[in-house]
Amino acid sequence: LLFYVMEGCSGSTFVLITAANLLHCLGLRPRPFVGADVRCDTATSCSMGELLKPGTNYWFKHGYSWHETLGLMHQEATRQNTSFIINVDLHSGSAPVEDWAPYIGGLGQIIVHARRQNWLDVVICAVRDCFMKDEVGYAVRVSKLTKSSKEGVVEQYQYRDRVCHMRPDAERMNHDAVAWRQPGANSTVLAHLHPKYLPTVASNLKYNANPHAQLAKFGLVNIPSVTYEDLTAMEYVDPTKEPAIVERSAQAWLTVLRGWSFDKVNLSQVHHCFQRIKILNTRWREPTAAALDNPYEVQIKLQAMGEDHLIRHGRWHRPLPDLTA
Repeated sequence: LLFYVMEGCSGSTFVLITAANLLHCLGLRPRPFVGADVRCDTATSCSMGELLKPGTNYWFKHGYSWHETLGLMHQEATRQNTSFIINVDLHSGSAPVEDWAPYIGGLGQIIVHARRQNWLDVVICAVRDCFMKDEVGYAVRVSKLTKSSKEGVVEQYQYRDRVCHMRPDAERMNHDAVAWRQPGANSTVLAHLHPKYLPTVASNLKYNANPHAQLAKFGLVNIPSVTYEDLTAMEYVDPTKEPAIVERSAQAWLTVLRGWSFDKVNLSQVHHCFQRIKILNTRWREPTAAALDNPYEVQIKLQAMGEDHLIRHGRWHRPLPDLTA
């Protein structure tokens, strides 16, 4: 069982999928997967690696304690000679930490921690996905539509409405709006943030991004920690032009793999797998302002907070200064 602690909207799905691809490339497991085969009643949630959610774990739903459940999951992974990659979110969805953390040590304490340095990216994601209260912000769909006048002149205009993702847990929807899954070719979904709440949200997110003290209460200490920005940076750069960024990503992934007790893996193997799974220079750096409905208001507030560098950088790209120190 390979655990990683990561908060919601911090890039946990990317980490999950990339980790599985790297394990397969490195030959560390014949068939690493993220949980879809773990006797799961809701395959979608299990495929996202959220196997510590009470509502999605097969064994827990059938009356076993978390101690027993972890043991049964470990037996299943051993039987299949594979690994279950499990995302733990301490603040939204996973079982309470005191229910499972005391038993991780008995499994070899194969756990790592990853956090997103840029808390503004977390807020944008959470607002667009309707995971935050309306007082923080709301999602806006901007659609490019056309209409014809009586004279036959075709005009383009914008139609704006407030929307939410189609989420299975309806209580997370913050307003009655048209639910959506895909915004469509002529639409985009933006986050409208209320600036006055940003300092409070930032403080909460920075606190949540550092779970070490909480985990230490249960004997989980010296947990390797990496940042999402480091893990994903190689997706946005040309390795021939910015090899140092790719090296930084490789170092971060090596930390994850060794945190999972794959001690014989080296940097050259990680670099080889980056090439093999075709992950280098594959994504476009989105300007942060392009994800906001009110970027100028947000930038003014960030300037007052001394953190306007967050909006000047492209989203999901270069590592930033440590924002949680």
